[in-house]
Amino acid sequence: MRWLTFGLAIVLAGCGGGAGSRPPSNSDNLADLKELLEELQSQKKKPPAKATELGPLEPVHPMAVRQIQRGDLVYVWGASLGTGQAVLAYPKDAAEKGGAVLLQDGSVKEMTAAEFAAAPKAAGPKK
Repeated sequence: MRWLTFGLAIVLAGCGGGAGSRPPSNSDNLADLKELLEELQSQKKKPPAKATELGPLEPVHPMAVRQIQRGDLVYVWGASLGTGQAVLAYPKDAAEKGGAVLLQDGSVKEMTAAEFAAAPKAAGPKK
């Protein structure tokens, strides 16, 4: 009986529950995008204006880049961090379900679908 209890304890200890086992949340992906944009700003580089500009950034910021490339996370192309409460990035279904969004001031905020609909959206650079 002891061996059964010991074996069960070993199996349960190896099953999930650790911080490394949970998939990244929208908030994690948005935080990764924020870091990406902060790094570009610190290097005096422009934010990505199109999907092809994300490729070289994927090794350092895989969560955000993959979510944007898959279309699960929407980023306002060319928009940068700054001041204000305009929405810079959001989950693709935010209009229907709400969710965590990245604001231009760098904060991540949970919004309902109604709040998202009423929130100002960031604009990319003027052409």
